[in-house]
Amino acid sequence: MVFPANVLTQIAGITSHSLLASAEVGTPSVAEAAALASLGPTASLTLPRQTGRFCTCAVAVLP
Repeated sequence: MVFPANVLTQIAGITSHSLLASAEVGTPSVAEAAALASLGPTASLTLPRQTGRFCTCAVAVLP
């Protein structure tokens, strides 16, 4: 799923903030916000943002 920055900015439950994402994309969180947004308002993070050399990811689940 693809979400615009203005949608990702409004997602609650973010635990990690990225200055790089803020500067480049316009939202303080991409991975965590997208994981939560894809599952809806009852989702929660089970794995906060993890960064690798060429990737960033986060995992969210439903209750």
